Amino acid sequence: MKQPEIPQNESERQAALDRYKILDTLPEQEYDDLTQLAARICGTPIALISLVDRDRQWFKSRVGIDAPETPRDISFCGHVVAENMKLIVPDATLDDRFADNPLVASDPNIRFYVGVPLTTPDSYTLGTLCAIDRQPKTLTTTQIEQLESLSRLVMSQLELRRSQDASQLFVSIVESSDDAIMTKTLDGTITSWNSAAEKIFGYTAREAIGQPMAMLIPPDRKEEEPQILAKIARGERIEHFETERVRKDGKRINISATISPVRDFEGKIILASKIARDITDRKASEDRLTSTLMLQQAILDSANFAIISTDLQGTIQSFNVAAENMLGYAAAEVVGKTSPAILHDLDEVVSQAKQLSQELHQEIEPGFEVFIAKAKLGQAAEQEWTYIRKDGSRFPVMLTITAIRTNQGEITGFLGIAKDITAQKQAEKQAFDITTALDRTAIVAITDVQGMINFVNDKFCEISKYSRDELLGQNHRILNSGHHPRQFFADMWKAIAKGETWQAEIKNRAKDGSFYWVDTTIVPFLNELGKPYQYLAIRKDITPRKAAELELQKLSLIASQTDNVAIVTNPQGTIEWVNESFQRVTGYTLAEAIGIKPGELLQGAKTDKETVAEIRYALARRQPFTGEILNYRKDGHPYWIELQINPVFDGEGKLTNFIAIEKEITNRKEIETNLKREVEERKRAVQELRVLAERLEVSNRELQDFAYVSSHDLQEPLRKIQAFGDRLKSSCKDSLDVKGLDYLERMLNAAGRAQILINDLLAFSRVTTKSKPFESVDLAEVLEGVLSDLEVRIEQTGATVEIDRLPVIDADPMQMRQILQNLIGNALKFQQEGVKPLIQVRSQIFQRYGQDWCEIRAIDNGIGFEQKYVDRIFQIFQRLHGRKTFEGTGIGLAICRKIAERHNGTLTAESEPDRGATFIFTLPIHQPKGELQ
Repeated sequence: MKQPEIPQNESERQAALDRYKILDTLPEQEYDDLTQLAARICGTPIALISLVDRDRQWFKSRVGIDAPETPRDISFCGHVVAENMKLIVPDATLDDRFADNPLVASDPNIRFYVGVPLTTPDSYTLGTLCAIDRQPKTLTTTQIEQLESLSRLVMSQLELRRSQDASQLFVSIVESSDDAIMTKTLDGTITSWNSAAEKIFGYTAREAIGQPMAMLIPPDRKEEEPQILAKIARGERIEHFETERVRKDGKRINISATISPVRDFEGKIILASKIARDITDRKASEDRLTSTLMLQQAILDSANFAIISTDLQGTIQSFNVAAENMLGYAAAEVVGKTSPAILHDLDEVVSQAKQLSQELHQEIEPGFEVFIAKAKLGQAAEQEWTYIRKDGSRFPVMLTITAIRTNQGEITGFLGIAKDITAQKQAEKQAFDITTALDRTAIVAITDVQGMINFVNDKFCEISKYSRDELLGQNHRILNSGHHPRQFFADMWKAIAKGETWQAEIKNRAKDGSFYWVDTTIVPFLNELGKPYQYLAIRKDITPRKAAELELQKLSLIASQTDNVAIVTNPQGTIEWVNESFQRVTGYTLAEAIGIKPGELLQGAKTDKETVAEIRYALARRQPFTGEILNYRKDGHPYWIELQINPVFDGEGKLTNFIAIEKEITNRKEIETNLKREVEERKRAVQELRVLAERLEVSNRELQDFAYVSSHDLQEPLRKIQAFGDRLKSSCKDSLDVKGLDYLERMLNAAGRAQILINDLLAFSRVTTKSKPFESVDLAEVLEGVLSDLEVRIEQTGATVEIDRLPVIDADPMQMRQILQNLIGNALKFQQEGVKPLIQVRSQIFQRYGQDWCEIRAIDNGIGFEQKYVDRIFQIFQRLHGRKTFEGTGIGLAICRKIAERHNGTLTAESEPDRGATFIFTLPIHQPKGELQ
């Protein structure tokens, strides 16, 4: 005998089975009906709904066998679970796996076995729906398909049974409601009475049930009850009916009642449900409105299945009793006369036709073909549909359709099995709505009475950083942060063990070691004896709020130690706390400041109203403010502050406080005022200098123009004087005496000096008027040319010239040659007697104003000059020595400075008598683009 293997996912599969809480439950008719149907379809004496537990197979429903369970290791169903597929054994005595199995060799003497898996929506096989015969047997394809359809119905029933646990929540809601919820028969006899009804009307449930509802109606309103019952009998619903009723103590109260008909599974009205709210207080004050309506749903009995068969054309051939009860049609009305299409919504049929056409890649016309297209292809055709009763009412069903085939596989008709899933859909929606609401708004966990976790929602896992599998079955101590004393949790357990709701803020530890705070409410679920059987914990994350509170505490501590003024106000701007610096600076005590707005206490006549408006604008929008404002002390003296106000929010984004930090800046403001006054005075002075500079520029320009014109116009007569003087000297030399020749020589010398002076004057005026655009100039090459021109004078004087490496700059090459030649020439000219000239040309690059500059120094060992004359030597026609001592016009250095300025540079000098002179020429490496070629 081969024992069934254990699936690899056995622990998960077993957990899935335990989830249904079905093992060892009492027999239920719904499952027995399915087992009987399976036996009839397969034509076997034995049929079972078998659930494979850890070491046994247990039968939820059995036909033809008395044993409630058998060991797993000899079970046929264990093989189905292991393989997760149906198992067909035509003759067990011929199968090596089962030939010597005790269930084959002895009672129940199995020969034939067929089992189809019972598979959950998440693909775990719980067991089988199986059929067994004591004789060898084979089944048709149709019989196997129908058995598979029944297995899906078994799973649907298991899912429904599981979802009905949600109805217990509905009962809890009814019992915890503040509204009276009652039911009564159609003759007005009370059949149910919740605790709120006891409170509102004063009658206990024992006193009220069985009594007429009329006992609550005042004599002057007796006609209301017959009218209400008549409307309920017609299926009408009465909503928000406001009236008066009488309590047990005789006091009349106002109520708002909603009365609804309650139908059985056949749609017949059997009861009236009534939800009543005491609106006496609202009637008295007329300022309260009805806010909640309690809706009670009648759950139809879904244990019956409608079974309908058709021929190939879709004409109904059979219509069982369950179908009659479910749909309101008698079999005689539909058999042989119509198609099941009359039971369906046409729009739903059209929509499904489009979907099937895409899925099957063929055109499916709306009509009977929609229902049978998959069945004809041998595929499972199970789907939710909306059924329409004879009276037009609608309800959802799970419809399974299979093809009826002959032994040769020929299709002769179709079989539809429909289960009313109204209760299941309602329970699913209710459970979904509750779960969704909780998941969106809260951190939820449920524990047993020992504190073991058996449910957590996604938000719980998210904040704790544990997975659901890591939490289930664990005690809440897994989250203990060690922050709270033992007595804290002892008090909690004491309260909830007594059935009391408990609320507190708890600091927990997440899986990664981080901490978080939750506002926790624990609600005990009580059994019929009033004892807790589990606890519902609803938490809210308050970590940001606690962090904000801690920061505020730290800030208050820091603020109390700082020299700056600190003020804490409530959201309305009223002072709640100030530090000692506030009292020192303002003169007000804490007691005097609390409850007053800072502006009312400190602002005065000269406080800037625009600044006050800006502060109010920022605070009204809960925004920070930074600025300066003039305040007044208690003694009336004004003082300036630098003010920073910040809003403080809790973890939910709610404004809790404003914190203002003030720094006194009175001295700084006085300095700023003085500086501002001085700056204004300097601005006026600069403006005056600018006007003078503009005037000077105009004067200089006019002077340059005049110099150019004058020197140009003097050239012609001067040339004539020189020409005729030369002729007179050459032709009349012998005719003139010594005195005449001296006069003639003086005249020619004067004309020569005048010619030099005019040429220098022209050169000075042409520095800006006749200059060339800037270009890249290698100063080393320029200096080399200058030294070549001065080579003879250098040899005559025995001078030594030392040169640094000079840079390449943007400049006018001719003017660079002019300035270097003038500076080197002066160094050769103004030499000390008996001392050979030593001339040094030094160069360096430096940074100024974010750009590169070069500095060129021309250093000599000549006669030098007193430093006080440094500005004079750069003025036109200014000389420090007589013309007889040193030749020259006194214009050269003026030209050089003008060239430096034209190149956006400077030219100055440093000197001492008999110690030589240093001329310093500074200009930028690169000129502005507008001044280049």
